[in-house]
Amino acid sequence: MLLWIEGFEGGGTNDAAMVTYITRKYDNVVETGALDTATGRYGGKAIEIYANNRFYKYIDNIQTIIVGFAFKCKNYNDDEDLLLIQDGATTQIRISTRNTGDLRVERGTTTLDTTVALGLAVNIWYYIELKIKIDDSIGTYELRVNSVNVLSDTGVNTQETANAYLNRICFYGDPIIGTTSFFFDDVYILDTTGTKNNDFLGTMKVVMISPTADTAEVDFTPSEVDNYDGVDDGVTVDDATYNESTTSAHQDIFEYADTTDIRLIAGLMVCTEAKETDANDFTLKTLVRSNSTIHTDVAQALTSSYTIITRLLEDDPVTETIWSAGAIDAAEFGYEVG
Repeated sequence: MLLWIEGFEGGGTNDAAMVTYITRKYDNVVETGALDTATGRYGGKAIEIYANNRFYKYIDNIQTIIVGFAFKCKNYNDDEDLLLIQDGATTQIRISTRNTGDLRVERGTTTLDTTVALGLAVNIWYYIELKIKIDDSIGTYELRVNSVNVLSDTGVNTQETANAYLNRICFYGDPIIGTTSFFFDDVYILDTTGTKNNDFLGTMKVVMISPTADTAEVDFTPSEVDNYDGVDDGVTVDDATYNESTTSAHQDIFEYADTTDIRLIAGLMVCTEAKETDANDFTLKTLVRSNSTIHTDVAQALTSSYTIITRLLEDDPVTETIWSAGAIDAAEFGYEVG
């Protein structure tokens, strides 16, 4: 089952905007002075990270996970971490670099294996995938680069803590200075449950589409002339434009730009940035209108600080099958006061 996707397209056009985006969307961010916006693998945006800056996605306790992401490096050095798989604050499994352009898989600080003559080149994008099962005797791991298995083992101890599970994924910028920084793009995280998205997806691309017009359902009071203009579109990440309502069941629903250059779709994530501006407690629901029917997500709590609320859909809620590009193009997305 798909748990997370990220393309960093909402990170604005400057470093401060990327920091705002990451801190509002992720469960924990450690250091922010070197979370920079960068050009993505296929245009668009990516994140550049160094100086021990890092950000975390928290998930429920699970034993097996698959993480995929595009990665490049300005200069490969020994023992610089790029991905941590953790149980709480303790690292179960990590991937680190070698100055030869190789990758190492470790349990805690114990080396499990290192690639030989992998030869990753500087300033070149690669797509890295890691599948890991946490167990102290029957653990497994497989590391792929551009869909090729470069390291794997079974019946191995992959459990550093007392627990045979993980609950945090950390994207790490271990290099000390920007001349050796890491870049990340096109991330997915999934587990092994369900009938789809339960194993390696191969090289993936994450794209963003943005609102282009209001529909008839625009109940919020806009700061701009049109409600869709009040929605940040990734070009800027600011609080100057917004839509506001204090009335339960008020909705804003928008038309969106059509998709381009999309083939097989693993899923989509609707991201809504919101906060409370009143002493009363409010919740927000994410809306998807497909085939003329509005499908409402469970209400999510808000705070007095901006948070990016997400709703992940593997399937079109009408057909209950994987999304097609045409179905996404016809769909409309929005939000509702809970």
